[in-house]
Amino acid sequence: MNKHHAGARGPVWKRIAATALAAACMAAMASAAQAADNAASRHYLSLSRDGAGKLPWSDEPYSWITHDGKVLREGVTDANGRAAVARQAGETRYALDTINLRWNYTVDDACWARQGADFVRCVKMVDTVDKVSQRREEEERAEKEEAKTRRDAALARYRKAAAANNDELAWLGPLPAEWSVDDASHQIGDVFHKIEHDLDTMSAADVDVTRFVCKSPDQIGPAPDQQAVVDYLDSLRTPGTTTRQQWRALVEAARKGNWLARLQLFLVLGSRPQDDLVSQYRRGQLMAWLQANHVGAIYTYFLSQLAATGFFEGPSPGPSSPIYLYAAMRGSYSAMKKAGDALAGDDDPKTRASGERMRDCAVKMMPVLFAK
Repeated sequence: MNKHHAGARGPVWKRIAATALAAACMAAMASAAQAADNAASRHYLSLSRDGAGKLPWSDEPYSWITHDGKVLREGVTDANGRAAVARQAGETRYALDTINLRWNYTVDDACWARQGADFVRCVKMVDTVDKVSQRREEEERAEKEEAKTRRDAALARYRKAAAANNDELAWLGPLPAEWSVDDASHQIGDVFHKIEHDLDTMSAADVDVTRFVCKSPDQIGPAPDQQAVVDYLDSLRTPGTTTRQQWRALVEAARKGNWLARLQLFLVLGSRPQDDLVSQYRRGQLMAWLQANHVGAIYTYFLSQLAATGFFEGPSPGPSSPIYLYAAMRGSYSAMKKAGDALAGDDDPKTRASGERMRDCAVKMMPVLFAK
């Protein structure tokens, strides 16, 4: 009986012994790990927000790396802003890397024999890299390079087109051998100055609406193939429905000198990309022609461009302002309608009658512009 119990106890005691041995091993491993951490913690660098250590940079994720990018230690700074660091044999150049900043250090071999504050005093900080500014500079550099690539490509396309000189508006004259976005800006600026001069020198008679006389498009200026203009404008009522045939007919009407067709081409070219240098040059030519012929719509266009720049501190001039009246008196049917609607409510009978004539004229002569 005793022998039986003794035999039964054998395996039990073996299991107990094995468990105790495993626990002892685990405790030893934990002790060793703690010892390693304690040893590592003797080498640290302190981060602070004020540079003087009074405002510790705590809870900041960091990486301790060699100069060539090998990560030796990663972690989060403690409550005192300390980041534990480690040595790489044969290496003296290190960096402490955070999300927004990187500090580069030189750590001589002799420094690793020191601990705590002595170690910190031994380490030499080489420089600090503001990673936010660095990323911004890199992005700006990339944007500049991309912009240069686009400019070069646009110039190459333009040179090819200038050599061929067979674009759809070639009838306006040959393209210059070289052209740029800056050149286009100067070209438009020159025309704007002439428009400003027109407006600065306008007289009271120029905006005297009692002198308004209703005119058809061909009474205002050349209007060959006017039906092509009407068909094109009608297609704009449903975006995306303009056919290639309608566009070509509009271009042909403009080639023949139709002032309304040339106005429409000018507006279309203004919506094309700035780096479409051929379109920008042709747009400048058309704008110069519109101003030279005092086409009314170019003045309200000028007004809209001024308003878009924030030129007017308050609201931009309304439809009864001199610029609108100047445009209406020079054949802008859109300005006629807007000015007419405004003046039709005026207290002065003559002004009110003039406004009604303007409004009725616009709708009668170019109904396609106001069709619902």
